[in-house]
Amino acid sequence: MDMRELKALELAAKAIIVFQDGAWLVPSQSSNKTYPVTLGTPPSCPCDDFQLRQQPCKHIMAARLVRQRQGGETAPEIVADAVPKRLMYRQNWPVYNLSRSQCNG
Repeated sequence: MDMRELKALELAAKAIIVFQDGAWLVPSQSSNKTYPVTLGTPPSCPCDDFQLRQQPCKHIMAARLVRQRQGGETAPEIVADAVPKRLMYRQNWPVYNLSRSQCNG
Protein backbone atom coordinates (compact mmCIF):
# COMPACT_ATOMS: atom_id res chain seq x y z
CA MET A 1 0.00 0.00 0.00
CA ASP A 2 1.37 3.42 -0.88
CA MET A 3 0.62 6.77 0.76
CA ARG A 4 -1.95 7.63 -1.93
CA GLU A 5 -3.96 4.50 -1.11
CA LEU A 6 -3.64 5.12 2.62
CA LYS A 7 -4.95 8.67 2.23
CA ALA A 8 -7.82 7.38 0.06
CA LEU A 9 -8.83 4.94 2.80
CA GLU A 10 -8.74 7.79 5.34
CA LEU A 11 -10.84 10.01 3.07
CA ALA A 12 -13.41 7.28 2.48
CA ALA A 13 -13.65 6.57 6.21
CA LYS A 14 -13.76 10.12 7.58
CA ALA A 15 -14.98 12.51 4.88
CA ILE A 16 -18.47 13.13 3.57
CA ILE A 17 -18.37 12.02 -0.07
CA VAL A 18 -21.61 12.37 -2.01
CA PHE A 19 -22.72 11.71 -5.57
CA GLN A 20 -24.26 14.83 -7.10
CA ASP A 21 -24.87 15.96 -10.69
CA GLY A 22 -22.97 13.01 -12.18
CA ALA A 23 -19.83 13.35 -10.06
CA TRP A 24 -18.55 12.27 -6.66
CA LEU A 25 -17.74 15.32 -4.54
CA VAL A 26 -14.55 14.52 -2.65
CA PRO A 27 -13.11 17.06 -0.18
CA SER A 28 -9.46 18.00 -0.12
CA GLN A 29 -7.48 16.91 2.95
CA SER A 30 -5.35 20.05 2.94
CA SER A 31 -7.72 22.88 1.99
CA ASN A 32 -11.39 23.76 1.76
CA LYS A 33 -11.64 22.63 -1.89
CA THR A 34 -13.97 19.92 -3.12
CA TYR A 35 -13.06 17.91 -6.20
CA PRO A 36 -15.77 16.63 -8.59
CA VAL A 37 -14.61 13.11 -9.46
CA THR A 38 -16.03 11.06 -12.33
CA LEU A 39 -15.50 7.31 -12.29
CA GLY A 40 -16.02 6.54 -15.96
CA THR A 41 -13.49 5.05 -18.32
CA PRO A 42 -11.15 6.77 -17.89
CA PRO A 43 -11.80 8.32 -14.46
CA SER A 44 -11.22 12.03 -13.97
CA CYS A 45 -10.30 14.44 -11.16
CA PRO A 46 -9.24 18.10 -11.43
CA CYS A 47 -6.59 17.79 -8.68
CA ASP A 48 -2.94 18.47 -9.52
CA ASP A 49 -1.88 14.87 -8.79
CA PHE A 50 -4.27 13.38 -11.36
CA GLN A 51 -3.61 16.11 -13.92
CA LEU A 52 0.14 15.49 -13.68
CA ARG A 53 0.18 11.68 -13.57
CA GLN A 54 -3.07 10.73 -15.37
CA GLN A 55 -3.33 7.85 -12.86
CA PRO A 56 -5.95 7.43 -10.10
CA CYS A 57 -5.38 9.92 -7.29
CA LYS A 58 -6.53 9.59 -3.68
CA HIS A 59 -9.80 11.37 -4.58
CA ILE A 60 -10.65 8.83 -7.30
CA MET A 61 -9.71 5.92 -5.04
CA ALA A 62 -11.83 7.31 -2.19
CA ALA A 63 -14.82 7.82 -4.49
CA ARG A 64 -14.50 4.22 -5.72
CA LEU A 65 -14.43 2.95 -2.13
CA VAL A 66 -17.52 4.98 -1.19
CA ARG A 67 -19.36 3.85 -4.33
CA GLN A 68 -18.63 0.24 -3.47
CA ARG A 69 -19.65 0.74 0.17
CA GLN A 70 -22.97 2.14 -1.00
CA GLY A 71 -23.66 -0.93 -3.14
CA GLY A 72 -22.13 0.14 -6.43
CA GLU A 73 -19.49 -1.67 -8.42
CA THR A 74 -16.76 -3.79 -6.90
CA ALA A 75 -14.22 -1.77 -4.95
CA PRO A 76 -10.65 -1.47 -6.17
CA GLU A 77 -8.29 -3.86 -4.46
CA ILE A 78 -6.12 -2.09 -1.93
CA VAL A 79 -3.70 -4.37 -0.13
CA ALA A 80 -3.54 -3.15 3.45
CA ASP A 81 -0.84 -5.47 4.73
CA ALA A 82 1.85 -2.86 5.25
CA VAL A 83 1.56 0.82 6.03
CA PRO A 84 4.41 2.81 4.47
CA LYS A 85 6.73 4.53 6.89
CA ARG A 86 7.34 8.24 6.65
CA LEU A 87 10.91 9.23 6.08
CA MET A 88 12.49 10.78 9.14
CA TYR A 89 15.55 12.99 8.99
CA ARG A 90 17.90 13.83 11.83
CA GLN A 91 17.99 17.47 12.78
CA ASN A 92 21.41 19.08 12.97
CA TRP A 93 20.54 21.16 16.02
CA PRO A 94 23.76 23.22 16.28
CA VAL A 95 23.39 24.41 12.67
CA TYR A 96 19.65 24.98 13.12
CA ASN A 97 20.14 26.99 16.32
CA LEU A 98 22.90 29.04 14.70
CA SER A 99 20.69 29.90 11.73
CA ARG A 100 17.82 30.86 14.06
CA SER A 101 20.10 33.14 16.12
CA GLN A 102 21.34 34.84 12.95
CA CYS A 103 17.75 35.44 11.78
CA ASN A 104 16.71 36.96 15.09
CA GLY A 105 19.59 39.03 15.65
